[in-house]
Amino acid sequence: MKIRGLSYQRGVFFFGASFISRAYVGSEGKIHAELLPLSLRSYLRVGAVVTGAMPVWYKLTAAAWLAAAAFQLLPLYSFLLFVMGTHFIFPRQLKKFHGAEHKVFSFTEVPEKSSWKRVGRASITNRHCSTNIVFIYFVLFLVMASPVYIISSPGNVFIAVSAYVSLPMAFAAEEVLQRHFAGSRNTWLKPSYWLQRNITCSVPEKVHVQTAITAFRMLAEREFPHRTGRTRKEQLSMAIVDVTVSPVDKQGTGMSDTVAKIQDVLEKHNDKIDIEMTPMSTLLEGNIGDLLQVVREIHEIPFQEGYQRVSTNIRIDDRRDAEGKQMKKKMESVQNARKQ
Repeated sequence: MKIRGLSYQRGVFFFGASFISRAYVGSEGKIHAELLPLSLRSYLRVGAVVTGAMPVWYKLTAAAWLAAAAFQLLPLYSFLLFVMGTHFIFPRQLKKFHGAEHKVFSFTEVPEKSSWKRVGRASITNRHCSTNIVFIYFVLFLVMASPVYIISSPGNVFIAVSAYVSLPMAFAAEEVLQRHFAGSRNTWLKPSYWLQRNITCSVPEKVHVQTAITAFRMLAEREFPHRTGRTRKEQLSMAIVDVTVSPVDKQGTGMSDTVAKIQDVLEKHNDKIDIEMTPMSTLLEGNIGDLLQVVREIHEIPFQEGYQRVSTNIRIDDRRDAEGKQMKKKMESVQNARKQ
């Protein structure tokens, strides 16, 4: 299955056969994700999200350039050259998300967020990157709009034709090279690989890699779940844990600081477990192995704060005769019973 990626200023999109996945970093610094059906409406949403996240300087420059073209102060084809050229002046965050997208593609498995360090060591180049097309476009444009034509009387006409015609030709040329010259790919992709390593991508940080992993895995679990490394039973059989962590030697009655730190740790695992905090305890739902690992981790938090004795109470509801998320189903059952 061919999957395409699209990086933007705040995150990454992946396009599959039936769905579009998106993961992005919100203003609070947390990773969010959504899955969209492959449709015209979704493509329009992608366009709106990417445009909205563009830097202010880009929006102002593009608007001014279009206005100049509308009043014939600049030729219209110059705007196409501007759009293609900005591929080589990506903002810093976009370059990092672009690098993370490439590393996920280079990784030989469907990655987990926990494997972000191994993903980070994967290659930052991608043979299907849009940089290939942009590079080919400018090569074709420069060849077609050569100085021989520029110095002739109808030079502007040749430049305009070259700017417009080079775009479909670049897509066609890239397709031909990928299909029929795969054996010499490492040779003809050298310029693109150099641009990817030095211009259009940069080494991503943990948050960029985990964002790309989140988007890719969300798409993988819907379109090719057999490759995600989890069996159907592991995906659907969920246990519920009711957990309370209390330092025994604590002075005073307040627990807010400790509970807040516990919640911070739990949210790091929200790709594997569901979390619901109550005034008396915290409810966790997920695979039993993941839950016990998380309980062990939050049990250690008071010790890290200097306490010498900690009491952790847990209740486990592990139901193997039902599938799906049981916390939500339990609440729905009660609501339905009240309506009867």
